[in-house]
Amino acid sequence: MLLLLRRWCMVLLLCVRIDGWHRRSSSVHIHGG
Repeated sequence: MLLLLRRWCMVLLLCVRIDGWHRRSSSVHIHGG
């Protein structure tokens, strides 16, 4: 169970990181355009 929770936490962190990167990229693109 601990392993499953750990894996879920890693996936959640990865999703948050990707979402933040996309948001930052889109923000820069809009600012540049």
